[in-house]
Amino acid sequence: MESRARFLRDVRDQPDALHANADRGTKGYADDLGTLAKEALIDPDFAAARGPQGKPVRGYLFQEVKTLGGKPVDWKKDFALSATPAQYGGAKLRTFVVSTDGVIYSQDFGKSEFIENFPSDPEKAGWVAVE
Repeated sequence: MESRARFLRDVRDQPDALHANADRGTKGYADDLGTLAKEALIDPDFAAARGPQGKPVRGYLFQEVKTLGGKPVDWKKDFALSATPAQYGGAKLRTFVVSTDGVIYSQDFGKSEFIENFPSDPEKAGWVAVE
């Protein structure tokens, strides 16, 4: 699982890279990967892997999570990203989520699936903390 969580680990370990100057001087998390790439804060290939029609990076696609524990993500204070296999199968079976708390969670849904709403109690919902 080490290499499969790499990109989310990079996001978690470099939170300043997620900050964008979208509000003209107000520091906050960028609300999408395209903004981060445009401001040269992340690798453009990572941003190009956004959404179901993205170009996979190491076999994964990425997308922003919309809610944490039922509340909309406040992109000025928080971030949350989901990674899912571009093609489900083989070594790529798990969907991953990382948010501001830094814990990377994974779960096998039996298919590729982005997470839009991450639960307030991930373990109860079947998520496993990867690290």
